[in-house]
Amino acid sequence: MLVLHTRVIRPHSRVLKSRFLSVVPVKFSDAERNAILPQMKSAGWDYCVEGGRDLIKKTYLFQNFSQAFAFMTEVAFQAEAQAHHPEWFNVYNRLNVVLSTHDCSGFSKKDVELATTMDKIYNRRFNIQ
Repeated sequence: MLVLHTRVIRPHSRVLKSRFLSVVPVKFSDAERNAILPQMKSAGWDYCVEGGRDLIKKTYLFQNFSQAFAFMTEVAFQAEAQAHHPEWFNVYNRLNVVLSTHDCSGFSKKDVELATTMDKIYNRRFNIQ
């Protein structure tokens, strides 16, 4: 008798959703990028090209390190849920954030979604309308 062992992957598995069912992001076309950039600029995000990839970046300021770290912690959970992770650098009350989608080597809808999430968290935490 031959016994085969199989591994069941549950459809609700986070790994399955983020690794196997996600659609590969597509870099914005010039027209798409130009249409979304005014919205991003008005929210304080700057667009640039660095190291051969286009990206958006922003600096968040806080009263102290604890506020910065609390913000980063909340964003980390949201970034994990979105399967998109920021590049960031924190010193005391300053957090420099760079968003660029590695899967498409540039600026994509995933960056806009995470930037919007980050701004909502920041505005909610500090009662900014």
